[in-house]
Amino acid sequence: MSMIDSYTVLNVPAAIFIIEERKKVKYAFTFLVQHSIAAEMITRFHFLSIKIAEEVCKAKEKEINQG
Repeated sequence: MSMIDSYTVLNVPAAIFIIEERKKVKYAFTFLVQHSIAAEMITRFHFLSIKIAEEVCKAKEKEINQG
């Protein structure tokens, strides 16, 4: 498990919801901060979380389009 994965699992779990609408797939990303961490860390990790979510969504979209 990478450092990013460990941090995600322990501190900021991310939920990715896949919504299908008019044969298009839309992705909504939400996250919850469970532990109080410095505002700077939250900002940095928020950016990182969105990047991770975008990559997961791209992979899922590719999988759906191929299927």
